[in-house]
Amino acid sequence: MFLCNLKMEDLKNIIKIVGCLVGGLLFFYFYFFILPSMNEDIDKDVLDNCLPLQYDFKVMSFYSDRYYNFEGRTKEGRVVRYKLPRNWSLENVCTEGDSIHKLAGEKELYLIKTDTVIKLPLKVHGEGI
Repeated sequence: MFLCNLKMEDLKNIIKIVGCLVGGLLFFYFYFFILPSMNEDIDKDVLDNCLPLQYDFKVMSFYSDRYYNFEGRTKEGRVVRYKLPRNWSLENVCTEGDSIHKLAGEKELYLIKTDTVIKLPLKVHGEGI
């Protein structure tokens, strides 16, 4: 009986309201249930890719694009080239002559300058893992 007395404009408004409610529920579900599981997958991938890496070299040259690209010299005198993931914040910190040290299995990368040692944690989306 109620639906019989409604005009077409009223039905359109009801459909808009129901559509907004459904859209809000879908957004809520996606934001609170789907995105966190994606972040956990990203964290796991970063750990799987970054933890086994091991570095110990003195920086000869450095530039950054998608990765931090280094040319360095090991203690044995070999020239090496590394592409470090951008999960360590080396931007505006690393200069030529610094040494980079990381043991396999550690989450921290050590940037050794002439007068200090900087400990850089592994990060994903700006947050430490």
